[in-house]
Amino acid sequence: MKVKFFFVVSFLLISIALSGMQTSVSNHKGEVSFRGTGGPDDYGYEWIDSDEAGGPTYNWIDITGIGVPVHDFMSDDDNTGPYPMGFDFPYYWYLVNEFYVNSNGAISFSDGDVYVPQGSSGFFIPSTNHPNDLLIPLGADISFEGDSGECYYYTNNVDTFIISYIDVPAWTFGGLIGAHTFQLILTRQDSCIYFQYGKQVGDFYLDSDCAGIENVIGNVGLQVFYYTMPDSGYAVKFIPPESTSYEALDIGISQVLNPGSKGVFIYPNEPYTISTKIRNYGNMDAGSFLVSCLLWDTTYTSYFTDTITVSGLVAGAETTLYFTPDWTPPAVNDYLAFIQTILSGDINPTNNSKDVEIEVITIPGWMTYDSDPTSASITWWLGAGGGWGQEFEPPQYPIKIDSVMVTIASPNGVNCPVLFMDDDGPNGSPGTILYVDTIWIPASGFFDYYTISIPSPACSIYSGKFYVGWIQLGDTFPRNTLEQNGPFSRRCWEFTGSWAPYRERDGAEFLIRTYTSSIQGVSEGIIGTKTYSLSLLPVNPNPVKENARIYYALPNEADVSLKVYNLLGQEVRTLVNEKQKTGSHWVTFDTKNSKGNPLPQGVYFYRLTVGDRSLTRKITLLR
Repeated sequence: MKVKFFFVVSFLLISIALSGMQTSVSNHKGEVSFRGTGGPDDYGYEWIDSDEAGGPTYNWIDITGIGVPVHDFMSDDDNTGPYPMGFDFPYYWYLVNEFYVNSNGAISFSDGDVYVPQGSSGFFIPSTNHPNDLLIPLGADISFEGDSGECYYYTNNVDTFIISYIDVPAWTFGGLIGAHTFQLILTRQDSCIYFQYGKQVGDFYLDSDCAGIENVIGNVGLQVFYYTMPDSGYAVKFIPPESTSYEALDIGISQVLNPGSKGVFIYPNEPYTISTKIRNYGNMDAGSFLVSCLLWDTTYTSYFTDTITVSGLVAGAETTLYFTPDWTPPAVNDYLAFIQTILSGDINPTNNSKDVEIEVITIPGWMTYDSDPTSASITWWLGAGGGWGQEFEPPQYPIKIDSVMVTIASPNGVNCPVLFMDDDGPNGSPGTILYVDTIWIPASGFFDYYTISIPSPACSIYSGKFYVGWIQLGDTFPRNTLEQNGPFSRRCWEFTGSWAPYRERDGAEFLIRTYTSSIQGVSEGIIGTKTYSLSLLPVNPNPVKENARIYYALPNEADVSLKVYNLLGQEVRTLVNEKQKTGSHWVTFDTKNSKGNPLPQGVYFYRLTVGDRSLTRKITLLR
């Protein structure tokens, strides 16, 4: 599959701009070489390589037989995680214990949107540009498309953590070439970080690569190399300071309304709570500071304001704030909530504000996050086989998806598969295709709307999210239509061999919609103003390593059975077998058997049965 770059064409400006994986750079190969040592950075980290006296000795550690494979969850330009490290590791002034893996040779301790190391900022480390909190042993345009390359992680759950990328090829316009092997090691005993480089065959696209580390803010870090191919048998060691005088006062917003600060659908005239999570990203306790909320529509008419005074927040802590009173939307419209922190002396303004889109809708009707199709632009992959998708999380359950609509332009006539998908992929990503239909896109100079009906029973959604996407079968057509005026839901997805969050979702909205209605004849329970439907939520994160918490909801008091089965259909655990009241519930799935031994690694299913209805979801257990 030759999918990588995408073009964006504005219908308003009638211009073409290249946007995507790489920035336009000249060939700097050989201009920057290994320096042997580096640092200290402002915090005190230093590095030394294996070519220097006193440097680390290259000693590759093979974890293929004991590590957890994660390459099955990656393709091209995507991420997987979070995964547990098994112990607390000191990194700059804070402790880390979980990580996200990026297919382009990096990990982050706190950011699941790693995409390309350093993104549009090029390959210079550190950078306050998103993403941050990075370890980059070999950040480059490499790919796990098809069966290319392997990636494993290993932890002894005490003091050693390893990630290995093995024989991963580089992406080029001509296809995948070469094979690159490298390794990242964290050792708790000395709190040091090690990069090791095995076999290196072939170059990278535009000779672009980099290696280094940076902190959670992205203002402090070290670069080992860029635009330089590492030698086979090369090693680098990062050494933390014994003490530091570095002070970081940094209060930031970690999320608004939900993880990822994703757009939401709600109903008019129903009270809604606006919340946010505030984190002290620094190493200094913060005194009193303000957090404000302003909510307006697309005409900038204000509908809600509130300011909360936080008395203080210790270093590393996080707190949830609720703005008062609850906001009652007056009518169907597109709204945006803007949250901002105000703290004198804060060193990092990039995380001081965040917004979230709030779509007020009625059912039956369209669920859509785009608000101004007249501002639409088009984008396409250079190479057939890529795709585009939109994530939807309904305002109620159950709900019926009568039809879906995609907005497409094409200079050539071409077929286009439209996919209606469940959220049972890794970590709630697009998974099972519930329904697919192929539409014909005639040649035209303008975009148009194409609708398919979703038949029963695929149209009924009882919990979680669902996705609508389509696949580009031509090398440059058909072309996806997107809005760039905002606000943005951050629920756009891309397909380059596997589904991943769209790399530009903070600044674009796909014109993909669903027409929804209520399901008649399904009983619902009401507690006060809260309505429950029978639902079984996906485990998050999934895959899991330790015990998992399973959430479900009941519309009425009923006899409930919740059991876990292996792939052979054999029951391995009964979690619930009793009468329970209306409302939301949760239970812990202990991944050890009755004798205290861990269940084998693999795929399991958990099934909720209430009366004559059953809901089943998949969970992957990793060891």
